[in-house]
Amino acid sequence: MISSLSVLAVAAGCVMPAQAPLFDPHTLDKSTREASADDPSQSLYPLATTQVDPLGGSGSEMAGTTAPSPRPASATTGPSFGSDGEPILPLSLQDVIQRAVLYNHDVKVAGYQPAIDASRVVEAQANFDPVLFGSISGQKKDDENAGTEFTNPQAGTAVTSFFDKDDTYSGEVGIKRNLESGGQIQAKWDTEYQQLIPQRFVDNPFWQDQVTLQLTQPLLRNFGADVNTARIVINRNNARVSLLEFRKALEDNVAKTEEAYWQLVNAQEDVKINEAVLKENEAAYKAQYDRLGQHLVSSLEVSQVQSTLEARRATLIRARADARNLSDQLKQLMNDPNLPVTSPDLIMPTDKPVTDPMEFDIEDQINSAVENRFEIGEQLLKIDVATVTYNVARNNTLPKLDLTASVSPMVVDANFQSTISNEAKFPHWEYGAQLQLEIPIGNREALAILRRTELQRMQAIEQYSATISQVSLDVRQAAREVETTYSLIDVQRQSRMAAERALHDVVLRQQRGAEAITPEFVQLRLDLADRLAQAQEQENQAISEYNIALERLERAKGTLLRYNNVVMQEEPYKDEGLLR
Repeated sequence: MISSLSVLAVAAGCVMPAQAPLFDPHTLDKSTREASADDPSQSLYPLATTQVDPLGGSGSEMAGTTAPSPRPASATTGPSFGSDGEPILPLSLQDVIQRAVLYNHDVKVAGYQPAIDASRVVEAQANFDPVLFGSISGQKKDDENAGTEFTNPQAGTAVTSFFDKDDTYSGEVGIKRNLESGGQIQAKWDTEYQQLIPQRFVDNPFWQDQVTLQLTQPLLRNFGADVNTARIVINRNNARVSLLEFRKALEDNVAKTEEAYWQLVNAQEDVKINEAVLKENEAAYKAQYDRLGQHLVSSLEVSQVQSTLEARRATLIRARADARNLSDQLKQLMNDPNLPVTSPDLIMPTDKPVTDPMEFDIEDQINSAVENRFEIGEQLLKIDVATVTYNVARNNTLPKLDLTASVSPMVVDANFQSTISNEAKFPHWEYGAQLQLEIPIGNREALAILRRTELQRMQAIEQYSATISQVSLDVRQAAREVETTYSLIDVQRQSRMAAERALHDVVLRQQRGAEAITPEFVQLRLDLADRLAQAQEQENQAISEYNIALERLERAKGTLLRYNNVVMQEEPYKDEGLLR
């Protein structure tokens, strides 16, 4: 009998699962530590104690001191992009987003939750899986008593015994299953071996076999598939919410990545603008410095030009650092194992920002958002869960009326094989039925739960209306930001062209000899160059904000992933019964 139960255990799938792999943190941070070793160390130069020539000359003529140490121009602005062997990595926006979708930590963490909740669906469904059960027991009794009189069943004579010996061994095996209607059905086979001394039956020892088929079924409370599969429906909806939350994490990461990409484009354009203005300032300084040697200008006037030059150099230092910081931020968002954030690679965007006008109908945009925003989908699932919970609570207000019915053929014989053979003929039957009624007086607990679930359902519906309103507001504001940033591009472009024209006219007048190269004229040219740089930076900033506004509009519509050619594959979850 023990071997039979072992076979049943193996057949039921009672196999020890594989052990989870060991966690070794050193293998995860190895690539990051190795990549940081490839970044050459930067040495800082000593600060000057006297005024120095920004172009590397001695500067003694203007400082009135002994010649200080010359300072190369690059030393105070940092290395240019790609100089000193700095690795440059050109990447398109699509490449960056693809890496971020595949490798980003937040996306990976969020990706586990749908699978976790899918397991909970299977857990709930497993409540209706058949269960094999069995047991064996044995008892050996040898009791002494004060004398008991028995009738020998074979001789028919009275027997007095001062002891009572009883050897009993029993076993059962069966299968049971919970029903979606709320009941349980089971079929089991019992066998018992018994030997009694003194003998009390004709057959001694003897075997008793019995097959029992039993049904337990609620008739009021807890009756029906809607009530008993509620946990499955709720867990399935929770799994679908997890999919939407995963989509939210994906959208958040794609949005951050795209915004960082356009900010990096803008930052690198700012570096180019500041480098060009710095060259303009260096040329002006060199011209004034040469005139100083000809005694045409004073050292005061040269120092004034140098002050403007050094201010522009400081701006370039910060611009280059900001661009490199944004490159590192983009690497952190991508989390590509082949491009760790500690690597010295500098990302160089290859995509140009969009400046074309976008025409759209606000009503179509809002309709698209209502159909695609994940928050609306989540709220609909929450309403569904609240409805299921309310229906279960309403069923629990009913009285409890349970039916138990059973039927079992039985055989008793002195030989085990004969017992099994006779049992197949079903010679003797036992029947049973029972109704059990329970009515809570007042039923206050069930009614209170019903009221609570009703209010929760009304709350979920009201929240759905609030979500629709918020989504509509998000779309309208995002569309307005698109219009605003596009208008700013036009305004800033006009400002930039006007600044270009003004600087061009001044340069042309100088080339024609219409203007004397006075300190005032030099300062005017530097001011116009600085104004042009500011106008170019503001135009680039407006273009960057326009592209970010387009991304935020797509996000407000719930179509950001489609906009960036990112497709969520949800088909595998259909096999798990998660999508209805």
